Amino acid sequence: MYKYNINFVDKITRLETEQRDRLWRWITRQSEPVKIEAFKMMIDLLFQKPPAGQKHQAEYIYSALISALRDMKKIETKDALKRGMKSEEALKLSDIRIELLKANKWKRKKKVKSELIRKRYLVEIKRMREKKLSWRDISKYLKKYHHINISYGYLQRVFEKYSKEDV
Repeated sequence: MYKYNINFVDKITRLETEQRDRLWRWITRQSEPVKIEAFKMMIDLLFQKPPAGQKHQAEYIYSALISALRDMKKIETKDALKRGMKSEEALKLSDIRIELLKANKWKRKKKVKSELIRKRYLVEIKRMREKKLSWRDISKYLKKYHHINISYGYLQRVFEKYSKEDV
């Protein structure tokens, strides 16, 4: 059922299995527009050199996707700046970096903190609020005794969000 020629993929992509796995993990952490761009680049590669023959067509398409991911990853890193870029490529690099910043870096971090507050500290925060502690005092308490730095404003927003869900 799953009999594919991995040597053919190795030959075309010039990457080992571990490197291909790293590219897959990288693309799964990206936003939807970046993933769509990866498939667009794959299609462009396939149109440049369509698969000749039907024997290894699936491997060839997979290799094109891996090559597109490799190119995207290379554009994102400093390697792209070393080789001298055209202005069009520089603009694309800038757009990709902005998209990564907007889509992944900040949202994921806030959600992680939000979930951490909900799972570990919500009951304790409720108890402190019942004892009339201010949000600033609760924030200081969490920093001192739990070694987690959360602003009092964010703490209040998250607490109110999850308190409404409990009702």
